[in-house]
Amino acid sequence: MALIGFARVTSRQQDLEAQLEALNGAGCSDIITSQKTGKTDNNAEQIEALITQAQKGDTVILTKLYRLGHSAHKVLVTLKALHDKGVAVKTLDGQIDTFSDDPTQKAMAQLLVIFADLERSSAADKSASNQEKKPKKGRKNKPLDQAHYAAVKKLSAEGTSISQLSKQFYVSRSEIEKVLDA
Repeated sequence: MALIGFARVTSRQQDLEAQLEALNGAGCSDIITSQKTGKTDNNAEQIEALITQAQKGDTVILTKLYRLGHSAHKVLVTLKALHDKGVAVKTLDGQIDTFSDDPTQKAMAQLLVIFADLERSSAADKSASNQEKKPKKGRKNKPLDQAHYAAVKKLSAEGTSISQLSKQFYVSRSEIEKVLDA
């Protein structure tokens, strides 16, 4: 009965090392990793390797449930494949432990998958929204010159808010406030 770790990152900003440390600390004898970098995404192959390697009585350890896949459907498919082999799945955050055949625990696992997918989708939406807020190319946070000073003061006098001016001129609100105070 082996403890097999599974770690997955989907962006360069995520830290695979933190997951590996946590899984090693949990006593995993083997850790399978999946990493998306640029155009390379080996998650499907690594999930297949995990399912192939895991044997009846083994436990797959994850830091969080959503590390098993990109969507709730993929996570559920993987959970079912592991369960059918007699392999338990446990998360280090304590949210899931499929070792039990308890129907309540199974329902909880499926609900957590759905919530994990919702959380991931929300994070993706938030990230996309933040990308839209970034300055457009061309005037990326360049300081304002004298011609801009006059335009900022004129627009402000006409009722344009500091936030709107900040977005329009691609500078911080504090930069607009400095211009208006000058």
